[in-house]
Amino acid sequence: MLPQQHAPHVREEPDIEAVAETAALLDVGEFDVFMLAYKYWHGERPAERMIERPFMRQLNGGACPAYVRHFTRLVRLQAERGRLDRTEYGLSAPAPESMPAEIIVRLSLALYAGTIAAIFFMVPMLGGGA
Repeated sequence: MLPQQHAPHVREEPDIEAVAETAALLDVGEFDVFMLAYKYWHGERPAERMIERPFMRQLNGGACPAYVRHFTRLVRLQAERGRLDRTEYGLSAPAPESMPAEIIVRLSLALYAGTIAAIFFMVPMLGGGA
């Protein structure tokens, strides 16, 4: 019997969680993560319109582009090893009174889950659905 291999197309965690955690670690918005990832991967700042479609796809549960996944893995690994330097990505150093990243991640995910739940419960009330 052959050992099971991890399928390369299967994501271990939803991209939205990785993006939210990266945004919290860098103290930026999730759209900014896409902008920073594009710049890191391609070496130039993108026009916002180039980022809108992949960002919206990710918000709707779709996959992120490879450059965003690579960037989120890199940032989270650097943070895990205590080597994250915001200035490496063109960001200013965080203010000392910043909220801990873990709290920001949890709040972001709770807000996202609450929004999805609100939409789910509002659709039948507005006459949508089956």
